[in-house]
Formats: sequence, C-alpha cells, structure tokens
Amino acid sequence: VRYFFDQFFKLFDDIRAFGLLRFACVGAGTAREIEAYHLKVECQPEIATAEELADALIKTGSLDSAKLLVITGNLNRDDLLLKLEEARAIVDRLQVYKTEKTDLSDNPAAADFKKHGADAVLFTSASTVDSFADQAKALRLGKSGKTPLAGSIGPVTTAAMKKRGLPVAFRAKQPSLDSLVEALVRKLK
Repeated sequence: VRYFFDQFFKLFDDIRAFGLLRFACVGAGTAREIEAYHLKVECQPEIATAEELADALIKTGSLDSAKLLVITGNLNRDDLLLKLEEARAIVDRLQVYKTEKTDLSDNPAAADFKKHGADAVLFTSASTVDSFADQAKALRLGKSGKTPLAGSIGPVTTAAMKKRGLPVAFRAKQPSLDSLVEALVRKLK
C-alpha cells in the first residue's frame, strides 16, 4: 500500500484521480493501511490468503468483465490472478516493489545468530522460507547457538517450510502478523 501510494502521489495530487474504484485486500494490516488514506475496503476475506480473497471477490458475483488491478511484489504467487481470470475478470498486475535476496555471509546480525541462536524464527511468507533455507550456510549455528523454534504465519508458508525441511514448531491461527505473534507468545510461555 505504501509503495503504491508513494508512486501515485508522485503523479497525482488528488486522491479523486482514482475515479470510482473499489478496494479489496488480503489481510487486516493491509486494510488498516488503505483506510489510513480514508478509503473504504469493500472486500476482505476472513482468512488472509490470496485464494480466500479470490473466492470472496468471486462471491460478489460482479467479476464478469470487471477490470481489476492487483498490486503486488515480484515474488507473489499467481493464484489470485488465475482464479480471478477464471471468473472472467480482466486482471492487470502492477508490481510496486521488489524483494531481492541478500548475501548474509558478512552480515553482523547473521554472525550474531550463528553464535547465539534465537528463541524463535518467524516465517511470514514462502519467500522468507526460501531465503532462509538458501542462506543456510551463512546461518549455520555454532556449538553454543540456541536452536530456534520455527513459526509459520499460515498454510502456504507452512507448506513451504515442510518442502524445505524446516520443522514447524507453531503456526498462527489466522494468517496475520498479530496471530503469529500470539502463537509465538503461547509457544514461549
């Protein structure tokens, strides 16, 4: 949301340049960001996943030939777009940010992690799982490093963890950061 509006306001100085639009989003955090611009979120699924958002939009019954703009990053899965296109919507994707892999071999935080470990590692997307697994050499714990519990934000992330051989110690009840933190607190008590 922030990247999108940063770019929008570089081109337009009035929110009404949007015209008549309806907003939908996956989760509560995104909804709060949209609402901070005094815009109403008209569709948000109870479960914060792309698939659930697609289903919620399809249930509105108004997607046939509807023009949709999906704001994404470079690593987002295509599930949402494919389901919306199957429902006969006209879907465009606008990538507004790019997630890039970082080399952690000389990173001070990675060195500290290797030496001391952590109580927990929280995975918030499949791409975070892949990045962590790809950086395994730079994150290999030393002899005195505490092995962290691994927490997942939701079913897609959990599947990615299992695929990469990472044990899932706990999982958020709902796919949201608040729920993930609640699961962490419960697990660490």
